[in-house]
Amino acid sequence: MSDKMRIKIFSCIMLTLFFLCACRTQSVYAKEKITVGTNAEYAPFEYLDSDGNLTGFDYELLEAIAQEENLELEWKDMPFDSLVGSMETGNIQIIAAAIGPTKEREKSVDFSDVYYTGSQSIVSSQKTPLYDFAGLSGKRVAVLEGSQSDFIVSGENTDYGVVENAAAENRGRDDGSAARCPHYQQAE
Repeated sequence: MSDKMRIKIFSCIMLTLFFLCACRTQSVYAKEKITVGTNAEYAPFEYLDSDGNLTGFDYELLEAIAQEENLELEWKDMPFDSLVGSMETGNIQIIAAAIGPTKEREKSVDFSDVYYTGSQSIVSSQKTPLYDFAGLSGKRVAVLEGSQSDFIVSGENTDYGVVENAAAENRGRDDGSAARCPHYQQAE
C-alpha cells in the first residue's frame, strides 16, 4: 500500500474519530470553540516541537478538519491518565492522544475504529533478559501511567499475558522526563 493511500485511509479514520467524539452526550458544534485534550508526549502523534509548540499528526489533522469546518480548537496538554476524566466532566470535548480503547474507557467515551495498531515490548538489561510478559512477575517496571502498559502490569489487561505481583513503582523515566512510549523498562 502506498504512503499516499495510507495517509488517505488514516485521514478518513481520524475524521470519523472527530465526528464520533463530537457526537458524544454533549454537542460540541453548539460551541464556537472546541476543547481538545492531549498529552504531548507521544511523537509523532502529538508532541512539543523545539520551540514548545504543539504539533504532530493528530494535531495537524484535527486543525485541518477544524479549518475546513470553520471551527476553532483550543488544545489542552494534560497528563495522559486525566484525559478520560476531563472528558467525563466536560472540560474537554475531544481526546487526541493515541488513546487505545479498553472496556473500562468505553464505559465513558466513544472511540473511532482503531487507526493505528501498536505493540507492547519489554526492554530489559542484557544481564537479565526477559522474553515474555510473564517474566515481569515480581519485578519493578516503569510504565506511562494510564497507558496499556500500566493496565498490563496492574492486571487490568491480560491480552499480552498475566503479570503477577509486579510493582509499577516508577511511572515514567528515571531522568524525570516523561516516558515516550508505552514500553516496559526494567527498573535498575
